[in-house]
Amino acid sequence: MLKEIIDKAKAMLEVENGFFQGKHGKRRKVDGRVIEPDEAPNYVQFVQKSIVRDPDAKLTITDAFHKYYHYCASIKQKPLTRQEFKGLVAEVIREEFRIGLRHDVLNERNKQNWGWLGIDCRLPGDN
Repeated sequence: MLKEIIDKAKAMLEVENGFFQGKHGKRRKVDGRVIEPDEAPNYVQFVQKSIVRDPDAKLTITDAFHKYYHYCASIKQKPLTRQEFKGLVAEVIREEFRIGLRHDVLNERNKQNWGWLGIDCRLPGDN
């Protein structure tokens, strides 16, 4: 009985795919914050605002995720999980910088990690 009520409620609240997106999309409120229909997800904003090309730099997934976590805290948004982050951010970086994720980036202990060569992450306030 409860399942039927929940299914009916979901059906009543369902909207078409583009309802909240695009030029004529509707605003929505999530966790007390109004989200504009053309606003990029926080991981896309993170890449666009924080990742920069630097031929001598290397960026591991671990370092990028830690910076992303702090970025989300600074804008008061919920971060992705680390697993979600890896796939989604790798795709955005591939599109923005034309470089792929690789597994031969050395960390500070000279161990191979997943990451990128030729980019760096610089959050506002980093030295």
